[in-house]
Amino acid sequence: MFEHQKGTRNKVGWCEAFPANFPESAALSLRTSVSKIPISSRMETIQRLGMALTQGREEDVLCDTLGQSLLAAYFHESQISERERHTPRSIHRARRYLEENFAKELTVSQLADLLALTPQHLVSSFRKHIGITPVRYVWQIRAAHGRQLLLHSDLPVMEIAERCGYKNPYHFSRQIRLHFGRSPTELRLREGYGISTVENAREA
Repeated sequence: MFEHQKGTRNKVGWCEAFPANFPESAALSLRTSVSKIPISSRMETIQRLGMALTQGREEDVLCDTLGQSLLAAYFHESQISERERHTPRSIHRARRYLEENFAKELTVSQLADLLALTPQHLVSSFRKHIGITPVRYVWQIRAAHGRQLLLHSDLPVMEIAERCGYKNPYHFSRQIRLHFGRSPTELRLREGYGISTVENAREA
């Protein structure tokens, strides 16, 4: 089902496939999933590939595979949409605030005050709908951002720690090892960046 804003021009395309390999449990979940979700960039890309192959008269098996991939993507994202639909607005706001301000010093009490909630209600509701507490959510965001900077910049570890909201490099290193199983230096050397590589490139 498509819904379009009145007065706008739209281009509509589709993919179709026979989900013969879907288990009955997945088919049942699809029947009970939300019927309307916003199309994501992932779903749009799969759909565009399927349309291009259909126009080029490629092998049906590849088109069917893409069609089933699109169906699987819809299934996955409809489940996410269903969870989002039942998440209170205050928790959406809390999560968005933490994602935008993860490097700042912020206590649960301060966040609760911003949302006009009690700290106890914030923590219990956040854990219920997001799966972890607000504090652990911030730890995850900081560690993920730190990993990105380690792998895709030549910033010193101390500066990365500061940018990610850690009080000192030791705490940063401990959290990186906790989340990714390696120290910041090991992460850089084994997962593709490495300061020496950058230095050699600059010298060349």
